[in-house]
Amino acid sequence: MHVHQQRLPLPRISSERAARAHALFRQVNDELVRTAVGEVGAVRLVVCECSREDCIEALEITVREYEAIRRDPARFVVAAAHAHEETDVVLERHRRFAVVGTRGTARQVAAATNPRQR
Repeated sequence: MHVHQQRLPLPRISSERAARAHALFRQVNDELVRTAVGEVGAVRLVVCECSREDCIEALEITVREYEAIRRDPARFVVAAAHAHEETDVVLERHRRFAVVGTRGTARQVAAATNPRQR
């Protein structure tokens, strides 16, 4: 399944707001992956963890890929065109998604809201 990724202008947002959006979608995806049945190499659909309020993009990712991203609480999976230049650093680009990292205040919020550290 190919999900169309369109590049739209991103509004200016605060680093903390972006981090809270990342964290909310990360929590949703953690639950989706946790309840997934099957092998770690099987493809799953997760939601884009970008900071856009209107984003409802679904991304294809394997459990193995997702778990590798989640080893660092300040890394998030987003649609390739959804990295926010003001708050995100693109760490990896894949055919189906990109991996972004956060810095500064956003990194601190990401670590503090990490559901796997509670």
